[in-house]
Order: sequence, then C-alpha cells, then structure tokens
Amino acid sequence: MERVVLIVNANHDTPTMYLAAWAKSLLKKLNPADLVRYIEIEGDSVTRANLESAITAENPTLVLFHCHGTAESVLGFEFNILVSINDNAGILAGRDVHALSCQAGKLLGPQVVGVGAKSFIGYKEDFEFWHLNKQSDEERVLDPYAFPTLMPAFKAVEALLLGKSAKEAFDLSQRAFADSMLSLITSTNSNLNTMVAASTLQNKRHQVLLGDNMPIQLTMRPSS
Repeated sequence: MERVVLIVNANHDTPTMYLAAWAKSLLKKLNPADLVRYIEIEGDSVTRANLESAITAENPTLVLFHCHGTAESVLGFEFNILVSINDNAGILAGRDVHALSCQAGKLLGPQVVGVGAKSFIGYKEDFEFWHLNKQSDEERVLDPYAFPTLMPAFKAVEALLLGKSAKEAFDLSQRAFADSMLSLITSTNSNLNTMVAASTLQNKRHQVLLGDNMPIQLTMRPSS
C-alpha cells in the first residue's frame, strides 16, 4: 500500500525559509522510495482551504508542518490559521503529525491526539534557533549557528519519513539534541557554547510526544 506524506512549508519569512530548506534537503538525501508519495504545499499556497483539500483528496498517513505556531494553532503563509483547537483539529485524525512550530504541543497537540490522530510530535514552548541570515537554501542548511539546533529537530522528521514509529523518531531526536548539546558546551566558540547551547537545551526539554501509546495530559483553562 502506498504511503502518502504531506509536507507543509510556510516558507514566507526567515525562520520558515530555514525550515523549508532543511525539509527539501532531507527529501533529496532520502531519495524517496517507490512506495512513498510526497505532496508539498508551500508559500502562498499554505492556506487552511488548501490544507484541508489536500488531506481530503490524498489521505496522507503523515503530515509534517514547518510553520509558525501558537499553543492553540499551526499558522500558514503570512500567519493564517491552518489548524486550530475547537475548530478543525479533526482533519488530522488517523494520521501521524509532526509540527515544527512554536508552542503547538501545548494545547493543539493534545487535542489533535484526543480526536484521533495516531501521534503528535511538537514543542510545548517556543522553538528557538540562531542563524546568520543565509540567503540560499544550501547556505541555510550549512549555517553553523542553525545546524546544532535544526539537525536534532529534523532527526525526528527523517525517522518518520523512513517509516519509523513516532516513539522511535522522538527518541532519536532527543538523543541527537543531547549529542549536539555536548558538542556545543565543549566548543571554544563563546556564541555556540552559550546562546546556541541554551536554545538547543530549551528545545530538547520542550519537545513532546503525544499518542503512539503515550499518556495524554490535557490542560484546562477557564472560558473567557
């Protein structure tokens, strides 16, 4: 049976351009197998309507978001809402989801799994990385300030693309974060062993795995 993967690259400002560059580089590296079909929504095509249309038409088993986010939503091109709690989270039911998006693991992730997604990997606080504002995709992937943080994050994406379970993907990413931290704190570069190390540690601590037979914690907040 053909595996369908939907990749959502907002790709409209510096942070999302870096994420899109890493996603594209990863696909080239993996040389997709015949039994995996990749569908990409990118740039100004990253809207709620196009996302819902692609999911309905293609029925992907894995959805990868490389977008901005909030605790309650994943945001598309120029910050339009793609998926939000108490709205359309159900479109991700039955799928594995990875959201490289700030805070989406806090409230959106638990609800996505609660309404039937197989798994959700994301971040419950802001996802941080430093960069040198490189201008080409090739330079962004090699940026020495972004690499120590983005490489561990994309280890989870790579594992999911290769068909590993969400638990395996999460564990590989956590180990990569730990290895990167060790390299950073022993670096003689004062920027790497301080600010880049701090951001990498924060992302490791705030990365979450929900579903895939993991317990789900729901956060209640008073209605306004």
